[in-house]
Amino acid sequence: MKFSANMPAAFLVLALGCTAAVPYKAAEPIAPAPIHAARVVATISEAVRLQTISARNPEAFAEMKNLLRRSYPMTFGRLGVEENGPGSLLLTWQGSDAELTPYLLMAHLDVVPVEAGTESLWKYPPFSGAVAEGYVWGRGTLDCKSSAITILAAVEDLIATGFVPRRTLYIALGDDEEIGGRTGAAVLAKRLEERDVRFLFTLDEGMVIATGLLPGLDRPAAIIGVAEKGYVTMKLTARAAGGHSSMPPPSTAAGRLARAIVSIEEHPMPASLDGPPRQTLEALAPYIGGATGLAIAALPLTEGLILSNYNESPAQAAQVRTTTAVTML
Repeated sequence: MKFSANMPAAFLVLALGCTAAVPYKAAEPIAPAPIHAARVVATISEAVRLQTISARNPEAFAEMKNLLRRSYPMTFGRLGVEENGPGSLLLTWQGSDAELTPYLLMAHLDVVPVEAGTESLWKYPPFSGAVAEGYVWGRGTLDCKSSAITILAAVEDLIATGFVPRRTLYIALGDDEEIGGRTGAAVLAKRLEERDVRFLFTLDEGMVIATGLLPGLDRPAAIIGVAEKGYVTMKLTARAAGGHSSMPPPSTAAGRLARAIVSIEEHPMPASLDGPPRQTLEALAPYIGGATGLAIAALPLTEGLILSNYNESPAQAAQVRTTTAVTML
């Protein structure tokens, strides 16, 4: 996670002050809360050092909750706080107008484990929380302890200014997102459903504020995720009659399996700009110059050219097609 003098809590302050959460007249803007970047960085660093691995280490989750309470005393003192399981939290910041539909900010506090024997491959130890080279390093910096902490930091700073939202805000922090969220987010969602709570919008860990997103785009772009892919897992098995390696058949089960894997990689699902990819390009088009801007302006004639550029990056290619990946042998 990268940080600077106006990062990272500034983005959450902006979101809290300028979305539908707090309707206001243009002549009466909400003054931004102060940003304490060094404090946010220190808290993220400390949080990364806690090994809150999904479904493991309940002590680490208890320490995480203590860290959050200690770091944001006004937030945990002012907001309603409900706990679930070892580390899930549901916070409610009551708005001044109960008639307005509330909204929900989400993040998760759990992380995936580090494969034994790979620790030396990390530039900085995975649970070090090292602050170096302009970054906080370690498991959970982006996925997504930083989101949880910047949300709470923004709320804490807004409370300090005396700000009270008109629209009620919920904050849901899960502890098992990396393994499906069945005992964390799912339970919190059920609890809200039973209370007939409906939201104007929800904001989860989502996307990023990216620089250099497209050639010709010379400013940062805040990417909004409006959908999430589903997934299916398949197991591919090849069988063959037994025999002896000194007298093998022309092709073994292992060979057939290998050819099947190669075939999967050589025949990706078709790519398309339909839906959010095209909408993204159209939204960015006014800010893009050069050849990229001309290509977007000439859609749909240039769709093939644009898709070929998307395919040069795995992250970009995944936005325009159903992906397939052989992940285990």
